[in-house]
Amino acid sequence: MRKVTKLQLRLFPELTLVDDEATQLALLKRTHSWWRTLIRSCVAIVPTSVGGALIGTTISDMLAPYPMLMLAWEPVFVVLLTCLQIVFVLYLVRRPTRLELRHELNKSGIRVCIACGYDMRGLPRDRCPECGTVAEPVASRERREGKL
Repeated sequence: MRKVTKLQLRLFPELTLVDDEATQLALLKRTHSWWRTLIRSCVAIVPTSVGGALIGTTISDMLAPYPMLMLAWEPVFVVLLTCLQIVFVLYLVRRPTRLELRHELNKSGIRVCIACGYDMRGLPRDRCPECGTVAEPVASRERREGKL
């Protein structure tokens, strides 16, 4: 049986609000699929690659009279562009998954702030003390979705 890895728990700390590992896996499976990750990764990589190519050719044209400076600049630019792509991919994959996890936790009865992920179980009010976001009461959400 698959287990939730330490990396997954670090990337998606909302999973720690659930004690049962089978439930953690089910939540992760519902919210984090390989095809969503692939699409979000492509959305991040393609624009940064095109933008990087345009910026790189512009700077290379500017540095053409200085061959030694150009030799030193190109590897640095490639490394910086790669780091930017990695950060952008992680952001585009992680953020929507965390929001979906928070919605799934709220549906299952574990009150979590949608905006910041604060554990709101046991709080008397529907306002998050961390960020001030007003949580929608469960009854009105179920009424809107047609469950009541």
